[in-house]
Amino acid sequence: MKPHQTSPYLAVGVDKRFSRQIYVIPVCLLAAVLLYTSFLPESPHTDAADRSVAQCASIAAPAGPGLGYNPAARVFTGSDRHVVGTPPTLIRNAKIWTGLENGIEVIYGDVLLDKGVVVSLGSVPGDTLTRVKAASIAKTVDVFDAEGRWVTPGIVDLHSHIAVSSAPYLQGSADNNSKKGPILPWLRSIDALNTHDKSYALAIAGGVTTAQVLPGSANNIGGQSFLIKLRSTKERSAISKVLEPPQSLIANQTSDYLHWRHMKHACGTLLPSQ
Repeated sequence: MKPHQTSPYLAVGVDKRFSRQIYVIPVCLLAAVLLYTSFLPESPHTDAADRSVAQCASIAAPAGPGLGYNPAARVFTGSDRHVVGTPPTLIRNAKIWTGLENGIEVIYGDVLLDKGVVVSLGSVPGDTLTRVKAASIAKTVDVFDAEGRWVTPGIVDLHSHIAVSSAPYLQGSADNNSKKGPILPWLRSIDALNTHDKSYALAIAGGVTTAQVLPGSANNIGGQSFLIKLRSTKERSAISKVLEPPQSLIANQTSDYLHWRHMKHACGTLLPSQ
């Protein structure tokens, strides 16, 4: 080999060392980036993305109470809408339609109500009545003799315009429909709810205790509907009537399941008559 020539073996050796350096540098950079990001606070965008994924997954979840819901426990804890200070009520000598046995069961007896729930019906045990009476603030029980009259579960009206087409019906208080566009999903019946509607008392007299208040049918999508209790509340507000308010309605409420929201899709069926 001549002095000015380079050995092929030496050239190969230089290329291998250079190749190893090429691979080592990216690996070191990657390790440095991972080490740096491990000390960074979690991005709020990640939290938002996780919530979005969880909300999408909840769409497929069946409607109903949460996993921790125990109807039997309500006998002792009462309804979450119970007004403190309301005495227990015993209805005697009633013809009771229980709703059981495919809706045909009728029994004769008594109904004991306490803290907004039915504690016992039929033959009310004496020790149950004593316990409820002792636990009440006034240490008493209101007794009503039905004299054989019917007692039934409260009627739930799933399609109502009560309080948005309120009584007396006046043009200035008619908030059933909005003709500002064919698709109005952001409109909410709760925002138009008239707490002074005279038809509350009429509906309650007919056995209706709960109603889903929907917008009208003048639009393809008329807006959001809400389930309410018809009885008055001490707050005397529209929101205090809402059952299971969605999280978008009341902030900082806690729940172990997602509250459903309701939308009115009528496809403008009543438009020609409006």
